[in-house]
Amino acid sequence: TVLNTNTNTNNNININGHAMNVMNDGNELYITNGVITVSFDTTTGLMRNIKRKINNNDNNGNNDEDISVDVSNDLSYYKSYGSPGHFGFKHSSQTPDERDPHLQNIQPSDILADPEFSTQPSGAYLFRPKDGNEIPTCITNEKTLTDPSESCDRKKNPIHLSVIKKNNFAEVRQVFSDWAMQTIRLYKDDLTVEMEWTVGPVPVDDGMGKEIMSKFITNVDSGPEGRNSVYTDSNGREFQHRVLNYRPTWDLQVHEPVAGNFYPITTAMYIKGNTNTNTNTNSNTNSNTNSKKTAAQLSVIVDRAQAGASLRSGEMELMVHRRLLADDYRGVDEPLNETVGGM
Repeated sequence: TVLNTNTNTNNNININGHAMNVMNDGNELYITNGVITVSFDTTTGLMRNIKRKINNNDNNGNNDEDISVDVSNDLSYYKSYGSPGHFGFKHSSQTPDERDPHLQNIQPSDILADPEFSTQPSGAYLFRPKDGNEIPTCITNEKTLTDPSESCDRKKNPIHLSVIKKNNFAEVRQVFSDWAMQTIRLYKDDLTVEMEWTVGPVPVDDGMGKEIMSKFITNVDSGPEGRNSVYTDSNGREFQHRVLNYRPTWDLQVHEPVAGNFYPITTAMYIKGNTNTNTNTNSNTNSNTNSKKTAAQLSVIVDRAQAGASLRSGEMELMVHRRLLADDYRGVDEPLNETVGGM
């Protein structure tokens, strides 16, 4: 994860000689290498902010401020359309449809299925959430949650944090559940934040396939809601500008508002814009609030091919794992349910 500035300042930062440090003031936990500082909310366990030190002594005597972006990252999942636990997705009655599965999909029976909706399951070749506008369910050890927004209340379902500091690196380990964890690491004399996730075996005892996401929520204004944008690489080459629910060469009819906005990421994706930071002019409750804006870019560089999307302004999400229980009828003839090696 890389934090850049869009300003035309002298960013030749001397990154050598800084010591690794860890701080905890009770409400926030910080790790820093002297140039990059990452903070965490100790109540929720979520990342809170990334700050990058800017060279304050350029040749013109300008005093440039450090660049700071509020960044939260959480692990969550979409439930897969067509899973065995997705009751009623295909048939509106108890009578099974014995026709060829391909024919069932393209010609749903009026008696057995709702003709207004496709019965295409999510599978090895296709990503399709259970609901078109599904809200991801955050990963937690709690088994009784049914409302996705309840699972994402990290004050009720906090992430366990632990920290390790050595001479050449410092890292914070986040444990979301007994099958999902993440390490966020800073190296000495480095300008990047390394994030290493460990997911699996993905539980499917509820009969639902799951598409696991790593989701970033920031205060970067990457465009108006409904027209926000993200940049993704084109097969490892130049970047393409992607706008939500839009294609530059034809009029897009949106049938899959989530899946239809995911793109292949083989190298990186990024958002850019002004940060929205509110600062109070005084401590009174009726004080004026000034909005301070700083140009910033947040880039996520991947080490393997993944799918990525930006469904809201200031957000990015990457698909990091999948375990599915239905075939998508595209030729594999089996669910994407790999269990070898603890997956």
